[in-house]
Amino acid sequence: MLAVLIAPVFALLFTGCGTAEKAQEPVLSEAVLESQKEMVTEEITLPQPVAMAEEASEEALVIGIHAADTFLPWELTGEEEAAFLSFIAEPLWTQSADGHLSMVLANRITFGEDGSYVDVDLKEDVYFHDGTMLDAGDVAYTIAKLKAGKSFYSDAVSGIEDTIVVSFYTIRLYLSVPGWTGLGQMVFPILPDGWTNGSRPAGTGPYCFSEEQVRRELNLTAFEDFHGSKPQIQTLRALIL
Repeated sequence: MLAVLIAPVFALLFTGCGTAEKAQEPVLSEAVLESQKEMVTEEITLPQPVAMAEEASEEALVIGIHAADTFLPWELTGEEEAAFLSFIAEPLWTQSADGHLSMVLANRITFGEDGSYVDVDLKEDVYFHDGTMLDAGDVAYTIAKLKAGKSFYSDAVSGIEDTIVVSFYTIRLYLSVPGWTGLGQMVFPILPDGWTNGSRPAGTGPYCFSEEQVRRELNLTAFEDFHGSKPQIQTLRALIL
């Protein structure tokens, strides 16, 4: 059994993840490209789950985490809880060191002619842990909840003025500042539309809550229907400190 005791800087636990696809440059009109030449995107670091492999190990990774009242992203205030949630729920994209976006739940992003909005096409056939399929309504719901309160992810959605569900797999994000430079900050986990259970959130990530829970522990197991590579480690035990 592998054992790890984590400090508040929970992100140090993580290594690379196989969920993100090759970095993609946003699709921009010539006018938007010209206006953005001098702008540089701020790099955002997102905690990533443990390394992936073709076959999961039977060993368990044991970590320590302080007690939290909830793991709903719009109610989280600490980095440690957000890092734990990254095992379970995924963002639309992450940002690489050179400023490019790596798609996670998003498949493609396309800007409007004036750069005031971006259409986000989601990956198809991606499932949440509760068995429902990811769609644009889930993204709209998550963003609305994040914008309605103050949380760890408030800054991540501050650049989004409004959203419109264009189709089942496409959502339009209206931006506070036209152009692509703020997209790198928009890294936040997506939960199913209407989800309110903060003790057992359902995401699309490589780990889901196990049916067998023990007092003073949070037990996660590899998600069988995960859309990316399978986790290298089958079970994760988080001991409540």
